[in-house]
Parts: sequence; structure tokens; C-alpha cells
Amino acid sequence: MFGRFMPTEGKFFEIFNAHAKCIVDASHELELLIDNMNQMEVHKQNVQTNRHRGRP
Repeated sequence: MFGRFMPTEGKFFEIFNAHAKCIVDASHELELLIDNMNQMEVHKQNVQTNRHRGRP
């Protein structure tokens, strides 16, 4: 029964892991933004880059 919920596309886990990495990278940049407000623009751009990179 559980097999019905598993993805049928072979690259699902590869795509899932790549998306998870984007989330982790963006979260790290967000933390850096909060800790280094004097470099806000750089970290804001990095967060946005990771956010767009995670879209299919």
C-alpha cells in the first residue's frame, strides 16, 4: 500500500535532495544576513539566488 505514495519518476530523490540543499543554503545566508547587517545587500541577494535556484 505504501508503494502507491512513492514517486514514479526516477529522478525524484535527486531533485528532492537538490531542493533541500537550496533551502539549507538560503537558510545559512539568512542567518548571515541577520548576524551581519552591514553586509545586508550581499546576503539578501544570496538568499534570493538560492530561492530562485530551488524552483523547477
